[in-house]
Amino acid sequence: MESGAIADCQITSSGYLGTDSPLHSRYNSTAAWTTLHRGPPFYGNEFLEINLGNRTRVSAVRLQSHKDDTNNKVDTFWFQYSEEGLLWFDVNSNNTNTKEVYTATYSGGSAYVKLNKAIVGRYIRILPLTGSPKTYSRSLRVEFYGCQQTTDVTPAEACYEVTTKATGFSHSRSYVISPKEGAIYACMLYRPGGRAHCSRSVDFGASWEALDSVISQIGFVLPTDSSIYGTAYDERSRMKSIDGGWSWFAISEEDYTTNLALGRRAIEIPWQDFGTNNATLLCPTYGMKYNDTFTVSVDVTGLHISKDGQNKTWTLIAGWADANWL
Repeated sequence: MESGAIADCQITSSGYLGTDSPLHSRYNSTAAWTTLHRGPPFYGNEFLEINLGNRTRVSAVRLQSHKDDTNNKVDTFWFQYSEEGLLWFDVNSNNTNTKEVYTATYSGGSAYVKLNKAIVGRYIRILPLTGSPKTYSRSLRVEFYGCQQTTDVTPAEACYEVTTKATGFSHSRSYVISPKEGAIYACMLYRPGGRAHCSRSVDFGASWEALDSVISQIGFVLPTDSSIYGTAYDERSRMKSIDGGWSWFAISEEDYTTNLALGRRAIEIPWQDFGTNNATLLCPTYGMKYNDTFTVSVDVTGLHISKDGQNKTWTLIAGWADANWL
């Protein structure tokens, strides 16, 4: 990592906080890779992924804390590995189905951890568990120790796959209210490295129905006919629904862009610690109103609805996955 033998394009992650991108995970970097601040099921499953290119035997790692905060470090962690980067296997304790959890003991600013059993694969993930300070965010810089078992893949070849996402595709949790009939559409990421799934409520959040699994993000709803525009799970294809999200058909990027200016856009809810800020305080930034009937806002626990006309009394209608903050 430190030498640059692993190229930037070979280093990815499940997400990162602020400017602490996975590129800062290199040993002796000027910062660190820091996970997003989000709770279960993400907490403990956020990952730094290295495309090793060639089949490699990894026998040890060395960890460092954040460059700017030596107290921000990873204390325990685990691994996954893969041959093609598609099917992932947990590194388990010997002769068990229980994942092996490693403990980092720091000395002189770093922690050298020898693996009980070497990991062999073309891809490897390191997944932080606990650390300091006691928060959902974890920071690390890392070096891998081992040897290549094949030498047929160059860094350039390892990086040849470039995924072109649809413009503006970034929402991992968001919602929008249809201006015409008041249906609430919400999309939520359920696991790191996965994709968002979308649901609809037509009874003020009392019940929710899953939308067609082809859709992974709702971008906006037209106020004239309630047609819904979104992006498919491949993060490229633009989709449209004219029946409330039950079925979708592909449209051109031009069609999507043209109607974007006419529609009510979904509000993206960032992964950050809202702390004690309640739905009333967050409403000016993340709230959305349906005429004089109700208003939807958010807090750390999820989506809330208010029908009092003053946005003072709120009822939880859908919970995020990160309600139990440490």
